[in-house]
Amino acid sequence: PAVPGDQQPPWYRLPGLSVLLWLLLVPPVPPALEPSESSEDLTATQGTAVTFTCEARGSPFPTLSWLKDGEPLSWQSNLVPSSQGTQLSLEAVQPKDSGVYSCVAVNEAGEASRHFHLSVMGACSGFPRGKQGEGGLRALGMADLGE
Repeated sequence: PAVPGDQQPPWYRLPGLSVLLWLLLVPPVPPALEPSESSEDLTATQGTAVTFTCEARGSPFPTLSWLKDGEPLSWQSNLVPSSQGTQLSLEAVQPKDSGVYSCVAVNEAGEASRHFHLSVMGACSGFPRGKQGEGGLRALGMADLGE
C-alpha cells in the first residue's frame, strides 16, 4: 500500500524517482573440484619435481587446504595459488614423500576432496654393472648374472 507523502520515511522521499529495492538471495552451492575424479595415482622418481593441481568452484568460493596422509601440511611455502584453486609443488621428492595428498574444499554448503596417491621410487641402484674390457663397458651376458 502507498504511504501518503508526509508519512514516508526521509530516505524514501526522492522527487521524481521511484525507489525499488530488490534483495537477491543466492542459495549456497557446495564445492566441486576439477577434474571431477576423486583420486589419482602418481609414480615419481626420487629427485624429480611433482605438482598436484586442485581447481575449485562453489558459492561462496570454498576455502582450500592440503593434507598428507590425513594430517594438515605444515610447509605452506610449497603452495602455489592459481586462478580457481591451488597447486601443491614438491621439489626433489624422496621416498619419504610417498603417501596420500588430499585437497579439501569447504564452504557453508559442504565439502569436497580430491586425493593424490604418490609413490616415489628410489634411484636405480643395485643393478650389476658391465665388465670393463678393451673396448670399454660391455653388455652383461647371462653368465654374468649367474645363469
